Parts: sequence; structure tokens; C-alpha cells
Amino acid sequence: MKHFLSVDDLDHLLRSGRLSSTSAIIGKMLKLKPIMSMKQGKGAIVAKERGRRRVLAHYVEEFIRRVDESLTDFVIIGYTSDRLYAENLREKFLEDTGFTGDVYIMQMGVAVGTHVGLGGLSFFFMEKENLKDGLLHNEMEPLRRKKEEFLAKYGLAKK
Repeated sequence: MKHFLSVDDLDHLLRSGRLSSTSAIIGKMLKLKPIMSMKQGKGAIVAKERGRRRVLAHYVEEFIRRVDESLTDFVIIGYTSDRLYAENLREKFLEDTGFTGDVYIMQMGVAVGTHVGLGGLSFFFMEKENLKDGLLHNEMEPLRRKKEEFLAKYGLAKK
């Protein structure tokens, strides 16, 4: 599973001690948006983009580069406060990739939202040949069944 998370407002990273005040000032002036992911089991900044449009482009480029098409029949887009931002990612993603699977847009929980702040945006998909996170291919079928059960339970299953 590959996960990216962008931060729109650097103040939350500053308050939590994840960013120095100097970095926050420079980042705000340049309109930098850090993009985080998991690296060696820990959250890490993997890219910095200038502006929201570049964040969306980064997510789509990384999807194209990393996706395991045999395992990815859906993607998840998460947002903290700006659903329109998430919808913009969905539109760009579908337009640029031609993806035919499901795209779920969900609001992030309070714990993530507290650390990320307003305007946070995340993106999840299955990454090819990266088993470092402990997810093995033979574990996918039970996960797919659970997904289908969840969708059926909440009336979201395809008919």
C-alpha cells in the first residue's frame, strides 16, 4: 500500500515540532507544500511542491510510476477540510490516468486532522513489488472480501 499525505498549512507542523520556525517562514513565502509518506516504517517528507496544483500533479505522477495495476481496483483520497480539493484530485487523476476502478473520497479522522491541519490531502493505492511494508500479495484476497463486505454493508457496492 502506498500512501501520500500533503500539508497545506505549515503552522500545524511548526506547533508539533516537526518543522523549525525558519523552515516554516521560508516554506510559507515559497508556498511549499510538504508531501509525506512512510519510509522505513516512519513518516517522512518525500517531496516538496509549490502550490496545490503541483501537489495534485505529484500524486498522479507517483501513481503512474508506482501503481500495481493487478492489485489496484480502487484508490482512496482523503481530505481534512476541503472536499473540493479532493474532488479536484479525483478529476485530474481520472483524466490523466484513465483509471477505471473505484475512487473513494473520505474525510480524514480527527487524529490525522489535528496533526495535518486544514487543507490536508492524502492518496492511497497499491504499489508494485514493494513488500517492505509487510503486505504480501497472498493477503490481498481476504482484504478484497472485507472491502466488498464493507461496501455492501453501507450500500456502496456496485450493482
